[in-house]
Amino acid sequence: MPKLLVPFFFVALLRLDCDARSEPAHTNPFTFEALSTSSLATSVFESASVDVSPVAHSVSPEGTPKATSIDSTKSRWQASWSAIPKAWQGLWYYNWDGRQSCRPSQLVMPSTEEELIETVKDAAKRGLRLKLVGAGHSFSAIGMCADGSRLVNLDNYHRITNVQGNLVTAQAGIRLHSLNEQLEGVGLALENLGATAEQSLAGATQTGTHGTGTMLGSMSTQIVAMTMIDGMGSVVVADSTTNADLLDAARVGLGVLGVVSTITVRCLPLYRLKRTTTPYTLDTLIQELPGLMAQYERLQWFYTPYTTKATLVTREVTAEPVSPAGGCWNETIAPGPDGSQTCVDVSYKALTGSLTHYAARALYTEMEMFIPIEHALPAIQEWRALMESMRAEHAVDADADLFTGVRYVEADGIYLSPNFARQSAVISFIVTGNKLKTGSRRVFDIFSAALQNLTMSKYGGVPHWGKANFGSEALPLAVRARYPRLDDFLEVRGRMDPQGMFLNDYVTQRLGLTNRNTDAENMSLA
Repeated sequence: MPKLLVPFFFVALLRLDCDARSEPAHTNPFTFEALSTSSLATSVFESASVDVSPVAHSVSPEGTPKATSIDSTKSRWQASWSAIPKAWQGLWYYNWDGRQSCRPSQLVMPSTEEELIETVKDAAKRGLRLKLVGAGHSFSAIGMCADGSRLVNLDNYHRITNVQGNLVTAQAGIRLHSLNEQLEGVGLALENLGATAEQSLAGATQTGTHGTGTMLGSMSTQIVAMTMIDGMGSVVVADSTTNADLLDAARVGLGVLGVVSTITVRCLPLYRLKRTTTPYTLDTLIQELPGLMAQYERLQWFYTPYTTKATLVTREVTAEPVSPAGGCWNETIAPGPDGSQTCVDVSYKALTGSLTHYAARALYTEMEMFIPIEHALPAIQEWRALMESMRAEHAVDADADLFTGVRYVEADGIYLSPNFARQSAVISFIVTGNKLKTGSRRVFDIFSAALQNLTMSKYGGVPHWGKANFGSEALPLAVRARYPRLDDFLEVRGRMDPQGMFLNDYVTQRLGLTNRNTDAENMSLA
């Protein structure tokens, strides 16, 4: 008889209320067939029911899952289970905005490398596909599993294991917010971060998560060593002298080279940043942008389509004390005479929002396209004109909250990094909804597909691996043209995972591989 299980990160994405709902979206109860291996079975916890709608993370300050008590919900679950259509029953996994989902047969939450090895070996023996997931913050299907496969979450595998000078080794499941706080405690900091610190270290780097800075690489460029578990269950070390080709591939490994066990990152001494957010009119900002780019290394900007409103965000290394009270996580920073808001804080607080801020955010869906930095302004101007020609499409959903932003990333030598051998400008498009539902699917799909087509066809653009993008015959060709080390990546992949245990449909299609007995993918948005 299957056990009813709700792992905490599912609770983080959904609340299931089986009494109140009868619609399939975000209302699927979970079942889980526990593995017979006792050490694996004990790495999951049991709950009969939870409520259904997007909520914030459910992690204690120590980073350990908070299990829901089975006692208060058991009778309610039993009473409501019979009302759930059979087609909706089973274990479901959703990403953060709820647009991607899959139906694994098993979930495992190991807490040691030995359990990770056992998990892989057992899956190989059973012929199961295996997919690792973290915060579920990828908007693409890169973190989706094949139906019936084994899902592995590393939130119980989340400790810093070694600090040696400025080199810090951590287990792959550590969340970035926890890593940042612990690094601060020993006087260190990551060189750069994206806007969100809820992701796991492995998840953020496997997808090439980046911040902004013309001379600053993605988070993956801070990795100097990794240990991985291959498809046979063997531990493989990768650094600059041992399996160097694996390191060059695995720093943006798309989750298909093996299970990332530990990551060693190069850190900086703890430093502070002065963040200034300045309102502009869009045309004025574009006119002044070349001078601003020369003045500020850490610069990004965004605007609201169909308005003249734009915002410039700069960050400068400073020795100034933290200000105002509460630093950059103060939600009520007073604007100056020109409307700008300034704060000073330790670097990660000037780069990312707090967990409280993360929990309060509305759901949104995002896509990003990487283009050569020299094409940034022409591409933006063409994108503005294209959006203007599509104004009627937005008018149908006029309340859809639109966003376009631009960030910058330094070139690197990582095989499948979008920044391979070129500096990038990254154009982001977002449609925001509310706390319960992401923005209009129709508006997002129409406009983001147009941005993808424009940047791919005219500017050599490629999508962010972890942001929404559209599978098509053209995309694998663009990937092949953009990544000259693709064959080297595939050689490493074949060596690490000859049976294709870690592949999924998303990566298979985008890399132009032959499908390995996977379920057919809906090749529109994925």
